[in-house]
Amino acid sequence: MIGTLRTVLAILFLMLAVPPAALVVFPWTFITSKAGFLYWIASRGGTATVVFHPPIDPRQLASLEELIEGVAHAIKSSWPPESQ
Repeated sequence: MIGTLRTVLAILFLMLAVPPAALVVFPWTFITSKAGFLYWIASRGGTATVVFHPPIDPRQLASLEELIEGVAHAIKSSWPPESQ
């Protein structure tokens, strides 16, 4: 339910935010012949977290499904509690 709500909100945001941005940013870039504004918008910083998990030895697992479950568990264990 929450995933569906997030998806709907993301789509609504994009429907409302992208057209005005396209009407302002792209004509500004073509009129001024400067792409600096596009680079500035695209290069705005974010935060990334790198998590190193202990290795999974596929030889110790009986099937591909167990390997997939082990990898999924390792990935989900590094997520914040509200996202698990």
